Order: sequence, then structure tokens, then C-alpha cells
Amino acid sequence: MLFFRLLSRLPFWALYLLADLLFPVLYGIIRYRRDVVYDNLQRAFPEKQDKEIRRISKAYYRNLAQVVVETIKVLTAKKEVLKRRIEFHNLDIYEDYLRNGSSVFILASHMCNWEWVATGFRLYSAYEATGVYKPLKSDLFDRLLIAVRNRFSNTPLIPKDIAVKEILRTHKDCKGYGLAADQSPAASDAKYWTRFLGRETAFFTGPKFLTELTGMPAIYADMQRTGKGKYSITVSKIAEPPYDANDNPVLERFVRTLEKSVRESPSDWLWSHKRWKHVKEPAE
Repeated sequence: MLFFRLLSRLPFWALYLLADLLFPVLYGIIRYRRDVVYDNLQRAFPEKQDKEIRRISKAYYRNLAQVVVETIKVLTAKKEVLKRRIEFHNLDIYEDYLRNGSSVFILASHMCNWEWVATGFRLYSAYEATGVYKPLKSDLFDRLLIAVRNRFSNTPLIPKDIAVKEILRTHKDCKGYGLAADQSPAASDAKYWTRFLGRETAFFTGPKFLTELTGMPAIYADMQRTGKGKYSITVSKIAEPPYDANDNPVLERFVRTLEKSVRESPSDWLWSHKRWKHVKEPAE
């Protein structure tokens, strides 16, 4: 951790030089999950020619290298420095719910610098927010991300395995609960199936299940890249109670909003994971 803290004290211009060196390592030398990225892009955009797919792929790795150094920077960066790089829009949608005594589900995605989404909420809102996270296999990187995500917050993160129990226990305390809802569920998890980027895709059922149990409204935090190391976060309403268990719109509205963002800026989404590793079984 000491190494990362020392690294984070470098100015942004030096960190972006480091990112420029990291890009060819990821893309050309170790070829970090290049086959996965290429396959995902081909599946998502079958109408695009190979040249365009490769252009998006390279842009993705450049962005990923920048996200790495930006994430490390959070360890020591001052609030005012980060606020100059993160714009926030429609925060009142989020805070109005909290002022009226309701906790809120913050649905996010792996668009742009997803680690800075939670940072943005903590920079701009006086209300406490926590996040659900999946512990990493590497103890070093797990401690790094916990330190980044806990910066500017007094509220501990919630491990995925105890998330339901902990949210049910604390949701009346009036806070935000953040969840990156675009990851692929495990084989044993319950799945919500819908069309996403032209393919049948499985999503976690957690947002639907938990909004019904708690009666919390759900918002989406959409992040867009506005320049090198500069982002805009815009809050929009996804759904609010009362919910119908047979027709809860939370996940479908989230997926449609996410899909629009990915199509508008494909190189900003996280393509290096096997998003379509599950196949929907035919209805009996």
C-alpha cells in the first residue's frame, strides 16, 4: 500500500504519462484479455467492420490505463482537486429522497471511471452513502480498492455476501446504497434476462429484489467522459415505490439507460470481462 500512496502523490500530468506507458503494456505486451474484449465488441456491434472494432478496442485500453492511475490518485488527492475534475448534475433528485426520510438505491455501471462515481457522491453530498462490493482474490488490490472507496466516507463498504442482510438492517437510517448493476451474475445466482446490445443477457436480480423488500426508490448515476481525466455524473430517476412484484421496472429501465450510454461511447464501458458467459435456457 505504501507504494500506491507514494504513487498517488504524483501530479496528474505525471500519472497520465505513466498511463501512456501502461497502455502498450496492457494492449501489446501482456495482451490483457484482448480476446475477451474483441469477442465482446464483435457480439455487441456485429454491424461494425473489423477496423472499427479494433479502433474501439485500442481506445478502451487507453481509457482503462487512465482509470487505473486516476483510481490510485484518490488515495491522497484533495477534495477541491477532484471536484475540478468531476461535475455533478441533478444531485437534488438524490437528496430530495433523503431529506424526505427515504434511503436510496444508487445504480451505477462500469462506464468511464466507475471508481470515481462513489467519490463524486461523497464530494458533493452531505448525506452518507455506502457501496456493495465483491472482495477481490488479491489481498493487496482488495485493500487498495477499499481504501479508495472509503476515502471521504465514514460508512464502511458492504461485502456482497452479506449485502441483503445489512441493507435490510440499516436502510431506515436514511442513506444511499451504491451498486454497480451491470456485472455478470455467477452461475448459481438468480438471473434477470433481457435484451442488451442485441443479445439475451443476464443481470443480477438484487436491485429488483431489494427495492421490493425495502420500498426504496432507485436512481441511476450516469457517468460521461468530458475530457482527459474529466467526467460528468448525471442522476436520473429509475423507479420509485409502490412496486409490483410482477412488474418492477427497476432493472429494465436501468438496462435501457445503460445500453444508450454504451452505444454512445463504447470505448468507455468495461469490456474485459466475459459479459455473455451465460446462455438463457429455453422456456419449457
